[in-house]
Amino acid sequence: MAGESLSSERAVRIVRIVWVGLLVVQLFFGMGAVWFVSYRPAPEPAEGHPWGLYAVGAVLLIVLAVGGYLVRRRLYERGRLDDGAVAAEGYLRGNLVLLVPMAVMGVAGMGLAIAAGSLMPASLITFAALIVQVINMPTGDPLDPGRYAKDQTPKSA
Repeated sequence: MAGESLSSERAVRIVRIVWVGLLVVQLFFGMGAVWFVSYRPAPEPAEGHPWGLYAVGAVLLIVLAVGGYLVRRRLYERGRLDDGAVAAEGYLRGNLVLLVPMAVMGVAGMGLAIAAGSLMPASLITFAALIVQVINMPTGDPLDPGRYAKDQTPKSA
C-alpha cells in the first residue's frame, strides 16, 4: 500500500467500516453495562452519585465533539482539491478524528454507569456521543467535485 493513492470509494468504504465497528462496539458494551447494572445491588444511599464525574464526562464530550468538528473541517480544507472536492486522505483522517473520540466517550459513559451502579445520568453521555456519530454517518459527499466548488454561483429562477 506504500506509495499507492487512496481512492475516494476506498476512503468512504474504510470510514463506513470503522463507523459501523465503533457503533457495534458501543452497542455490545452498552448491553453489557445494562446487564451488569441490572444484576448488581443498588449503591447505598449514603454513597450517592458521582456528580463530579458526570460533569467532567459531559464537558469532555462537548469539548471533543466541538474539537472534532473543527479539526475535521481543518483537515478537509487542507485536503481540498482544485475542483472543490476533499482529497480521500483528508476525508478519511477528518472523519476518524471526529468519530473515534465520540466512540471513546460512548464507552466511557457506559463505564461510568457501571461504576455508579445506575444507568442514568451516565448513559446520557453515551446517547449524546451516539447521536453525534449517527448524524455524521459517512456519505462521501465532501468527495464530490461539484458539491463544494469555490466558483459556484447561485442560479436564479
